[in-house]
Amino acid sequence: MKYLTVLLCLLPVSAFAAEGIPLSEGYYVTTGEKCSEANDANTALVHAKGINLPDALCEFEAVSKLDGNEYSFAGNCAHPEQRADYMNEGTITILEPAKFRFNDGLIKGEFEYCAPDSLPANLR
Repeated sequence: MKYLTVLLCLLPVSAFAAEGIPLSEGYYVTTGEKCSEANDANTALVHAKGINLPDALCEFEAVSKLDGNEYSFAGNCAHPEQRADYMNEGTITILEPAKFRFNDGLIKGEFEYCAPDSLPANLR
């Protein structure tokens, strides 16, 4: 156990993003899309405070682990074009270590992680 604690201390802070959801920070594309073709319409950005999706920029205020690999969230979101803030809640399911499903009732999608060197230059 002591060695595990030491190992966890050596992990970079970004190993767990979005306030407790076990996803690496970075860009994810819609499942089935190529990382090299990532764009505003098919990309999610997982960051320390939340997830930015094609139609919502969200900062989580609360995250709770549900059954298995499912997490619920509540937070403040904004539509990037309308710039209107709204409260939002939904679920994130970790399908694989680098793949997740997002569902808030309005926006649903599956996303897979892209290594920085596989992304277009404007997203690196």
